[in-house]
Amino acid sequence: MALSQISLRRTNTQNSMVFQGNARRLIVLRINTFLALLSVCCTALFGLSGLSIPTAQAQTAVLRIATDQEKEGGYLVDITQAAFQRAGYQVEFSFVPWARALDGAIKGNYDVLMAAYFTSERAKLLAYTDQIGAVEVYFWKRTDAAIPYNSLDDVKNLTIGLVRNSVINDEFNARLPTFNVEYANNGEINLLKLIAGKIDLFVEKRELVEVLLNKKYPADQGKIQPLGAPLMSGKFYNCVSRVRPDWEKIQMDFNDGLRAIRADGTEKAILTKHGLATS
Repeated sequence: MALSQISLRRTNTQNSMVFQGNARRLIVLRINTFLALLSVCCTALFGLSGLSIPTAQAQTAVLRIATDQEKEGGYLVDITQAAFQRAGYQVEFSFVPWARALDGAIKGNYDVLMAAYFTSERAKLLAYTDQIGAVEVYFWKRTDAAIPYNSLDDVKNLTIGLVRNSVINDEFNARLPTFNVEYANNGEINLLKLIAGKIDLFVEKRELVEVLLNKKYPADQGKIQPLGAPLMSGKFYNCVSRVRPDWEKIQMDFNDGLRAIRADGTEKAILTKHGLATS
């Protein structure tokens, strides 16, 4: 074979390899361009429809939930966690003084305030979920103290222990400035002050007082008792901070999760675990 023919074949082979390389690069470029355009179109489509595309960050995001220390280990924590987990959320609880929990949720330092009573003032700043529990609030006194009680006039000269930022009822709240009140960060402090004779009464939920006496202070069970009828029979709700741009979604997701754990018996199992189940 002539040298000129060999040279020509080498040249054709090199040109063919260059052509194939360019073709592959062109195909890759077109695929990348197509994927980029597809991503833009999908983003626009989901944005117009009000939906969102899940991301790794969204799937691993943790909701910060705040409530007061006295609720740690209680049934409301278990119900809240179960409902959020059923809705696909991870949660992280902070047990802090109630005033800090409330203020933090309003400002957006926490995503959710757990176990709050409903007030119209709070509803302007926080989004309430469906009810998660019920509560009865009483005056509590020492068993050996004779305190006649028919109305709030009967306690106006007594020293009353109260948790900061507590909401009781309209009459009590309106007359609060006229009472002799000593504030505390939680109900346990007030319980101990009453047992020690440092205050005459304190205001607290029946459930909390009974849990404290049963689990932490059994020797003092016979030393205190409720005074009169409940000051309030109310309901507990969770509240989503309106500072979050997705507060409506979190609120609806929680309610969906709550309905799910009620339907499948998870909530009843939690109440049974805490000795609160009813037939």
